[in-house]
Amino acid sequence: MGLAASPARCAETVPSALARPSSASVARLVAFTLSASAAALLFALGRPVLEGQRPHAFEYLYRTHEPIAAWLCAVLVLLAAAAAKLRGDPRHFVAALARRPHLFVAAATVALAAAAVLVYRQHPLSMDEYAPLFQARIFAAGALAAKVPPDMVDRLVPPFRWFIEASPDGHLVSAYWPGFALLLTPFVWLGAPWLLNPLLGGASLYLMWWIARRTCAAEDAPGWAVLLAASSPALTVTATSYYSMGAHLCASLAFAALLLEPTPRRLALAGAVGSLALALHNPLPHALFALPFLISLAMRPHAWGNLSVLAVGYLPGTLLLALGWLWVQCQVGVCANGPTHGSIAAFTGELWQFAFRLPSSELLWARAAGLLKLVLWAVPGLLPLAWWGAETTRIKLGTSVVQISARTPAATAMRPRAIPTASSCARSRSPGWSARWSRSQA
Repeated sequence: MGLAASPARCAETVPSALARPSSASVARLVAFTLSASAAALLFALGRPVLEGQRPHAFEYLYRTHEPIAAWLCAVLVLLAAAAAKLRGDPRHFVAALARRPHLFVAAATVALAAAAVLVYRQHPLSMDEYAPLFQARIFAAGALAAKVPPDMVDRLVPPFRWFIEASPDGHLVSAYWPGFALLLTPFVWLGAPWLLNPLLGGASLYLMWWIARRTCAAEDAPGWAVLLAASSPALTVTATSYYSMGAHLCASLAFAALLLEPTPRRLALAGAVGSLALALHNPLPHALFALPFLISLAMRPHAWGNLSVLAVGYLPGTLLLALGWLWVQCQVGVCANGPTHGSIAAFTGELWQFAFRLPSSELLWARAAGLLKLVLWAVPGLLPLAWWGAETTRIKLGTSVVQISARTPAATAMRPRAIPTASSCARSRSPGWSARWSRSQA
């Protein structure tokens, strides 16, 4: 027996046809989004900047650009509320999409690739994007680390070493784990590293269709899954960028698809996919995603055999990509700069202190800003439903607002699983970073 939900049970809990939302539901959603927009406008005022001081770069970008996004969200939700009164039946298109999504997925992939070239300009816009591309170019040159003259290290790499690790003798590596850089490497050889994420975005859409087709009896569920995912700005923006979150999403979907019917071959392949996901940029996203699947396997017949095969699949990639890269970083990074050169214990101790230090006021501001961005531009209105869904057993939760076969109340309630993790990280990121990470796990 696999991990897939029973079709009969799925059919009982989810309607198979689209129902028009009630006026009260639309009014509540509009009121919530307008309130969030107002909160974002107030939040953009931020703390007073003292004369002679400059705000943090992300804080400056938030104050500069978020008011525009808040006004835009307010206008869009009002237009959507007006459009909800118009009669139209999308079920025929959704039904066709549920049967054959291939042309739609291909067109979406082409559109994402075009956006990566024409909108994103094929260029990494932040160090979160540049670091794996930098490492991919090193791999493409047949090396594990770059080499520069020692006297150039302090000029090229900031002393806080957030994104690039550097040794005194001039060796440089990405501070992130190597999985995503390895995926980029063949595209670097082809001269088109920008193409990877659009392809991963298209693969993610297809995997969503495949999983929905096998986990719900409602015929239109796969169509709604693909359509909603394709309309998500979090997915589309990530799929046109150099961020690793799209790879996390695709790997998570592949992992889940393989474990729906856990044969020995599928278990081994799931472990191999999981080992890559662990090393994409850091191991936490996949570890959190995989944990419920491991618990489910442990509670089913033949638990030890299934878990053993899964572990065999994990082992080679984990040893090579995770522990092997930890050793490489230790030669170049924090251990190379301290008295315990090459000590993995010293490196692990540094990671422990980093993970559990108390957050600063600047970090708390950034996390609150990230939450507002998640509420406004990722999926307006679903966040409060998600928190509510985590606390209720009522099957009809949010069905007037989220009245689609592919979004069960249980799935809606799963969304906040990633939010505490994304909000509690000790290192300051951009206000949109939490939203991107939670999308990779949602």
